[in-house]
Amino acid sequence: MTPRWQGHTDGTPFMQQCLVRAFAWLPLWAFYAAVLLAVPFYLLFGAGTRASYAFYRRRMGMHPLRAAVYCVRNHYRFGQIMIDRFARYADVDFHFEVENKKWFDELMARPEAFAMLSAHVGCYEMSGYYFRPQGKTIHALVYAHETPTVMAHRRRVFARHGVQMIPVSDDFSHLFALNAAISAGDIVSLPADRSAGAERTVAVPFFGAEAPFPLGPFAVLARYELPALAVFALKTSVRGYRLLVRRLPTPPAGLRRSEPNGWRGLLPKNSSAWCAAIPTSGSISSTSGLRHPVLPTQLPPPHEHTPSRPRSRDDRRGRTPAAATALPAHRSNAQLR
Repeated sequence: MTPRWQGHTDGTPFMQQCLVRAFAWLPLWAFYAAVLLAVPFYLLFGAGTRASYAFYRRRMGMHPLRAAVYCVRNHYRFGQIMIDRFARYADVDFHFEVENKKWFDELMARPEAFAMLSAHVGCYEMSGYYFRPQGKTIHALVYAHETPTVMAHRRRVFARHGVQMIPVSDDFSHLFALNAAISAGDIVSLPADRSAGAERTVAVPFFGAEAPFPLGPFAVLARYELPALAVFALKTSVRGYRLLVRRLPTPPAGLRRSEPNGWRGLLPKNSSAWCAAIPTSGSISSTSGLRHPVLPTQLPPPHEHTPSRPRSRDDRRGRTPAAATALPAHRSNAQLR
């Protein structure tokens, strides 16, 4: 059974506030050194170690020793990215290299709304500190159970960059907020690679196994005929990030969730090869256990996923399906939520 994602950053609000204030006295590399000391603890007791190793070993076909090395490197890079988030809350500056920014500028020049889709690869939150939309506001759908300290700092820093957060609520009021943002011609930011367990999913072949991905973000694109971008922020140096912008096809209007054949025209036939083609800038920048950035918004032809699916041979042997392997439950905080 895959562990349920806790939905918030580790640590108490007091500890998180102390961490933010500590950046006034300590350099960034000192925090990275502390992360290195903490990696063994998370490797031994973290919920994502087994899934991360299984992905490198079984899905990427690596030698056991090499898979273990990549697993350690991935944990360390994830820790660095977590530190970078808090460093940004303390107004530490980072520099960005952007690939295909022209697509963002092209959609910004139009009066209509558009969407930015994200995945738990790299640190998508950092992209919110780079883009400064002129005349538009970015409305980012986020999970509502983050700690007050993190939410307060995000709100303060995002406000300077034209970003407003829309927390997901049980009464579905966030859907009305998204509708208002789209009607106003603004930008909506949606996570597109993690199912919260309640919404419908589609199961697609992904790195040699079937993986369930949430259907909701793509249903929003289809309903409003929104042009969309996929955006990834990959760490390349101590204070450097590379932003990758990809243009996504626009779903036709009226496409129903119950019509999987309608999605086949939108999705490439080989998602694994597409993902492998995205450069990693020489670093293991995925916080979700992947060596290559993932674009779960462009996938092979889907079919409806049913929770009652019989257990496969991999399941009985303790192997984790690709989506769970790619997205360990506790690795959630590198994304702009």
